[in-house]
Amino acid sequence: MLAYYLHRSRPAALDRARAVIAAMPPETTVVSPAPVPWGWPGPWAQVGGDEPASWADWTTTHQPDLVIVDGPVEHVLAVRELDVPTAVLAEPGTDGAAYATADLVLAPWAPGPPRPATQAPAPTIHLGALGWAASSAAARLTTGSLPTPQRPSCVVLSASGGGPGPRERRDVVLGASRWAWWFAPERDLLQPFEPLWDRLAGADVVVCAATSSNLAAAAATRTPAVLVVPAGAPASQRFLADVAARTGAAIVTAEPSGPASWRELLAQAHRLRRDAWDRWDPRPGLEELRSFAGVGLATA
Repeated sequence: MLAYYLHRSRPAALDRARAVIAAMPPETTVVSPAPVPWGWPGPWAQVGGDEPASWADWTTTHQPDLVIVDGPVEHVLAVRELDVPTAVLAEPGTDGAAYATADLVLAPWAPGPPRPATQAPAPTIHLGALGWAASSAAARLTTGSLPTPQRPSCVVLSASGGGPGPRERRDVVLGASRWAWWFAPERDLLQPFEPLWDRLAGADVVVCAATSSNLAAAAATRTPAVLVVPAGAPASQRFLADVAARTGAAIVTAEPSGPASWRELLAQAHRLRRDAWDRWDPRPGLEELRSFAGVGLATA
């Protein structure tokens, strides 16, 4: 039996967990302080609290053959002290020393040049742009599902309560009038049958923040990206944006300063190759993880 410890049940974390578990044996159990979400498709065990001791107690009782931890380093240490084979889901931009005790590090970004923040003594599997909704949407999408636009098109993804307001949208649309624009909230990406996915599949460029969910969507639809990373962006977004730029899948910018800036950014992104996102494909990494889990189960 495999166990997946999920410390926080935020929508993006749930989507990522579901993507990993879909590639694992069917007896994989999610263990979490949070109650089981409505419609969750597999086993879920709620522990009594979010402290490491609760997770360790569950592990001692149920004796999983392998655990995957999406949570603080203290929860990794709690099960390593029990001598249970452990894989840890890395947080982009964090110090690799936090994963020193794990048997395996799962990196949810594309492989690329070595960087100090990702170095860890344990072997690393790169899972690319990981997301269950993105993979599900990609499996059903065809680029011919929408009429071919008469001009290049751009999708702008905004966080809930954020993104460009009506005046900014007007300035952007007027400043880059040869482009067709579509504005949508990021939360729609967590539903694989939203019309947004068809728009993304047919878009020439997507403009968004450098979050894991956004990159999973761009990679699934192979849409060149303009990643907006303001000075105060979280370290995880700065890290992911850097990897996306290094792999040739995105143009990275701080807050654009006017119509001319938007026109230049869109032109640069439009010249990027859509197949640059191939390096972010999660399937090879998930297959490698599945093989690792199979070896672990066979030798347990």
